Amino acid sequence: MVSKKYRRTTIEIDEQLYKRIKALAVEKDRTMRDIISEALEEKLAHEEEKKDTMDSDFLRENPISKKIVGTMEKFISGDAALLLFVKKCESRGYNPSLIGREMLSDEFLLSLCNGMRYLSDVDKSECLKALKAAVGGY
Repeated sequence: MVSKKYRRTTIEIDEQLYKRIKALAVEKDRTMRDIISEALEEKLAHEEEKKDTMDSDFLRENPISKKIVGTMEKFISGDAALLLFVKKCESRGYNPSLIGREMLSDEFLLSLCNGMRYLSDVDKSECLKALKAAVGGY
């Protein structure tokens, strides 16, 4: 049997919530730690599933966005590429799922490359060349 490792922490819980957790633990003959850990695991799994669905829907909706993020993934992780792309779009007032060729200026693509340089040792000119190629040179 493999034993789990635990990290000790202190959290503040609303008094009514604490009473509900305690009552559930007694009713189910389990520890509060088990009840809280299980609830957190379910919540995190749900959030990850929701994020994955949003990400895949977002990229399915717009082929240009998909190409840009796919190219960025050659240089940085997929999650980082998606987050960077969304943040750079939002900073310009673009909706990432509605981005069009008219929005793909050298300055915008270069800002993506500069963001990636903080996360990897990507060469700026190589990155810009790859992004332009991905979107058809616009």
